Amino acid sequence: ETSRLASGSAFVEDDLHAALETLRQYGLQSVALEWFMEMLQVDLQKNIAAEFWDFLTQRENMVTEQQRSKLLYDAFCMLDQRLAPYLCSLKYLETGIEAGLITSVGPGTLKDKVYTMVKAVLFFSTVQPFQEIIHEFYTRAFSIYAHQDKALRNGDSMSEDEDENAADDMEQLSCAGCNAVKERCWCTTAVEQFAKVNHVL
Repeated sequence: ETSRLASGSAFVEDDLHAALETLRQYGLQSVALEWFMEMLQVDLQKNIAAEFWDFLTQRENMVTEQQRSKLLYDAFCMLDQRLAPYLCSLKYLETGIEAGLITSVGPGTLKDKVYTMVKAVLFFSTVQPFQEIIHEFYTRAFSIYAHQDKALRNGDSMSEDEDENAADDMEQLSCAGCNAVKERCWCTTAVEQFAKVNHVL
């Protein structure tokens, strides 16, 4: 079982349940948390982190900002999918802790320990291209939100000068949010991608 999990196969709740039941039979249920954390760390170091960073190496082939944004979004979606089985098992373990069936060791919640480990393994050392694409991604999201917020605040209460500025803005060929030509505006897509990446982080 351990070797299968370490090889990167799906770590589902049934696996954890069966292991916990076996440990209970021998009065060893207290080691369940240690086992879970060890399996997560092994999978992170040997498989998940490598897959995540290999995915992002495609950046050099991404010519446009929109392509790089999609690449980052896809990378975090993949990360979310790979971590999903562990997060499901995390909920099961937390239920066991709350019920007094499993003993938690050390300060902090199990959830905090898991998230700290994931971030420590994945982002302990980030490369320059990743920092650049993240900076570009968040800068664009801020620009879009700022533009949308300005449009909402203006609404129907614009002064004559604001009306004139709005008319000038309509005549521009590019979107003030995503900077693409208005016919190819991808603000909505960018906001959706930002929400997903922010959720995973």
